[in-house]
Amino acid sequence: MMQTVPTDAALAECASEPIHLLGRIQSFGVLIAFDDRRRIVAASDTTRHWCGREALSLLDSRADAVLPASAVAAAIAHAKVAAATGQAQNLHHVAWPGRAGGADVSVHASGGLVVVEAEPAGASPPGATLAVERCARDLAGHHDVDGLARSATTAVASLTGYDRVMVYRFSADGSGTVIAEHRARGQPSYLGLRYPASDIPPQARALYLRNPIRVIADAHDDGVPVLTRGSAPLDLSLATLRSVSPVHLEYLRNMGTAASMSISLIVDGALWGLIACHHRRPVRPSLACRAMAESLGRLFSLALSRADRQPLERDIHGLLLSTHGVDPLVDAGHDPAGHDSACVSIGRMMALTGVVTQIEGQVRSWGRAPTEAQTGEILTALAGTSPRPVTAVESLDGLRADLGRLTPAVAGLLALSLGGQGRDWVLLLRDEVERHVRWAGEPGKALQRRPDGRLSPRSSFATWLASVKGHCEPWTVAEQELANVVRTRLIEVLAGRREQRVIESTRQAARQQALLVRELNHRVRNMLGLIKGLVQQTARNASSVEDLTARLHDRVHALARAYTQVEKANWQPTSLSALLQEETGAFGEPGQLDVEGSPVLLEPQAYLSFAMVIHELATNARKYGALSVPQGRVWISWSLSADGGLQVDWRETGGPAVTAPERKGFGTRVIRQGLEHQLHGHATIDFEPSGVHVRLWTPRGFVPQPGKPATRRPHAPRIDPPAAELHAAPMPDTALVVEDDLVIALLAESMLQQLGCSHVITVGTADDALRQLRQQSIGLVLLDVNLGDHSSEPVAQRLIELGIPTIVTTGYSDTDSVPEPLRRLRRLCKPYTKTELALLIPRVMAGAPVPAS
Repeated sequence: MMQTVPTDAALAECASEPIHLLGRIQSFGVLIAFDDRRRIVAASDTTRHWCGREALSLLDSRADAVLPASAVAAAIAHAKVAAATGQAQNLHHVAWPGRAGGADVSVHASGGLVVVEAEPAGASPPGATLAVERCARDLAGHHDVDGLARSATTAVASLTGYDRVMVYRFSADGSGTVIAEHRARGQPSYLGLRYPASDIPPQARALYLRNPIRVIADAHDDGVPVLTRGSAPLDLSLATLRSVSPVHLEYLRNMGTAASMSISLIVDGALWGLIACHHRRPVRPSLACRAMAESLGRLFSLALSRADRQPLERDIHGLLLSTHGVDPLVDAGHDPAGHDSACVSIGRMMALTGVVTQIEGQVRSWGRAPTEAQTGEILTALAGTSPRPVTAVESLDGLRADLGRLTPAVAGLLALSLGGQGRDWVLLLRDEVERHVRWAGEPGKALQRRPDGRLSPRSSFATWLASVKGHCEPWTVAEQELANVVRTRLIEVLAGRREQRVIESTRQAARQQALLVRELNHRVRNMLGLIKGLVQQTARNASSVEDLTARLHDRVHALARAYTQVEKANWQPTSLSALLQEETGAFGEPGQLDVEGSPVLLEPQAYLSFAMVIHELATNARKYGALSVPQGRVWISWSLSADGGLQVDWRETGGPAVTAPERKGFGTRVIRQGLEHQLHGHATIDFEPSGVHVRLWTPRGFVPQPGKPATRRPHAPRIDPPAAELHAAPMPDTALVVEDDLVIALLAESMLQQLGCSHVITVGTADDALRQLRQQSIGLVLLDVNLGDHSSEPVAQRLIELGIPTIVTTGYSDTDSVPEPLRRLRRLCKPYTKTELALLIPRVMAGAPVPAS
């Protein structure tokens, strides 16, 4: 009893059959293969009739023992041409030893072997040349596929004399339909019938691409074996005599076909279809006739390409060069009306019922389309398939089992992947179209299994009507090509738009950079002006050079500390309490300073202004006021005043008797006018007998914050060590200053000399520093992070290798801005003082570990 094989299993089993390695040829000819030493390595079991010797006895013999040496040499030459072109070379009416009528010979190369096939010589069909010329004229007069197919069947039938000639077109699912037919009287019609994909399995289609013509002279001829030395069968892909699968021979016999010939129709490198020829009796067209039929197939293929291409080019021209084109599909946000117009145009051209676009996260739809959630389900299913530029789906259930139920508005689609890391898509949609398909026999019974396990084709080819539901109208090759053209254009538009964004971003960055440079120049000029003003104003009241130096030093470093804090906060509002700690911490002894106030943040400009004022107050208190004696106290408090401003009170008690100064120095002017000038605030100074009382008020530049008030917060003691202690620290004889700024380098040199270093070398580049390290012994290095147009990293790496004590000097306040390996070294933030340098050198010389940043 026969058992039906499921379609998928049948396809898989058929696809696994090595039909090019069957090791058999049809019995009407002979095959001999020899290697580069002219030694015969394969021969068909028909050599006794053709060569007078059994095939087995020919193996390992020389080819010129069977054929004339000149024929062997000619075969070698033709095989080289065949190897270069990928096509067998045909020779007609060749003299063959022992055969009066000669032979038609075909030569090709297979795996480095020369393969010679021979069959009885045959005449060219009468009027063959006229038939080819007439076919060429007919094909030139048709511009549609159906007309071309009818013309081709008529021409091939006239040339070959077969009872039936059909044009068989493949569908996307592998099945094929007869679209044109020429048949002799009394033959049943197969026109319009569809044949399942298992009738022509994938490996057979691959052979049709390599060898465009195949003949079966007698469906009852099971063929003869090709004997070889060794176990590997000969590859017969290009053999004209190759036998076919026993299943296919049985298939032909079940159809009532005794002989057949197939001509490949290849369009744009792909197998478009076949010209299939059937005959009721065995028949063997001559090799010349088959060569002409192959030429007709090539002509028809060219005409098909033209017929497919012309409408496609017309559609492309109409779609891409219309008023809107397809560009608005990916630019819906800027032109919604254009988006819908583009959808209408492409929908009319491709018979669409809906369009969905998902571009850069924005989903838009037109026509009968799924919801955004349903679209997400479709795209998720598409993401699980093998990536393709255009995916054609006739039924969503074929994409995922439940998808058709989830998205009833859609039956099938063309999915255009536009990239964007898999997030950009255009979906061209079609509704369900119920249609009836006329199959040549029941497709579910395309293959059956015999009791002995062998596959057997169906025996009935009676028309089988099947209704197709849940599918859209099949997508044609031309429609898929048009979709691919649309996809390419949309990708270009997206790429252009993204490139424009990059260009605009670059321009914006350039503008921002120019703005930052201008702002930096402005700030540098302001800072230089500020320093100049500090020098001039401090000099007016200085009693000596030493006094000028000390006062100027304190004011510059107060300003530097303020800028450091603002930079650490990334120029965002900064705590007032932190400012007070930073600016007063070094002036009082434990318990002398107390603070009280709610959390308040100061904006950068206000922070800088308050820093200068608080520094002057603390300096005066240390020199003349409450902080100049142990029993003195300073109370600092702040609050929001009734008028909405910020008021800071500085009150001193327990100090020397207070009297108003006879003249107002620079420090007093900073206190009185600092807030007024920058923040439209004011300051009042009362010289009360018990101590100075200063009220600072500003209407702006602060941000109140929720939280607990800061109360009675003692400050750290003074950190300034005695001068004797500074000079007591051990100093190396030779120090190296690596600094590209000459003024800073000379200042560092002076500090080191004052601290007791007898020999100080200054250099401005990494190369000079490395040279000094090679030439002499260095006891200490001050290393700047940036040296003009290059980094000091190579120098730092070498210093670490040599183990030389090193201090990195930098204008960066955060560690992240300092590259490796400089982070592993002690750092000193510019501008630094002799005191800071003196305190750090002993730790560096002693090899103390670098604290974590």
